[in-house]
Amino acid sequence: EQELNKFRHLLPEKTYDDRELENAFIKLARPMYASKVEPSVALPQELGNSYTASMYTGLLSLIHNWHKPKGGTVVDTDDHTRNKKVLMFSYGSGLAATMFSITAVGATSHIAQAANLDERLEERKFVSPEEFSKTLKDREEKYGKFDWKPESETGELFPGTYYLESVDAHGRRKYGRVPVSPMRPNINYGQKAFHSRMGKMASQRGFHTRGESSRALGSLAPGIHGATMRMGMQLLSKSLRLIK
Repeated sequence: EQELNKFRHLLPEKTYDDRELENAFIKLARPMYASKVEPSVALPQELGNSYTASMYTGLLSLIHNWHKPKGGTVVDTDDHTRNKKVLMFSYGSGLAATMFSITAVGATSHIAQAANLDERLEERKFVSPEEFSKTLKDREEKYGKFDWKPESETGELFPGTYYLESVDAHGRRKYGRVPVSPMRPNINYGQKAFHSRMGKMASQRGFHTRGESSRALGSLAPGIHGATMRMGMQLLSKSLRLIK
């Protein structure tokens, strides 16, 4: 509070672009940010902006952090995280925003184990800036084009990844999916992840819904791109309850 006293004389409109005041607030907020926000930014920092999915990559990062081995006394992480509340907030580039909270009412360690984020991030393929630029240029040239098929190979995609197979003469897009198989040697979803359970878990979705926001969440989860978030949300639905 003493650090902010020198700013009390400022008129509200003068505070909007005051860098010294902004830096003072950042300094004061840093401990709270470290404890309440930082545990949820691992995937966004590694993957960049995933737009709609970013809120859920943050949630999966948080669950991963809850159960990540830490030095010191060994604790039951499921017992330690049960009944924890998580604030979910998503905003667009305009005025629209959504905020809701979720509560962990069951075990969540199996979600972290199935996602196995550390090992899967290590499996990423690193490419040169030239190859990256070439890929972006190819995407730019194909944007809005009809009647074509991608020439890229799918062999290096993660198991479960959805990919574009073709766009027909009317602009209709057809997608395929890389097989998900526990027999693949390079699949890293954790030793106790059984993929045959995914369909059963999805049919036993554990969200207790209240209102339109909860139904929107249920509809978003299956469509999130990539194996990580699809599996994470299917498993997550067994352990979290949506509340107002």
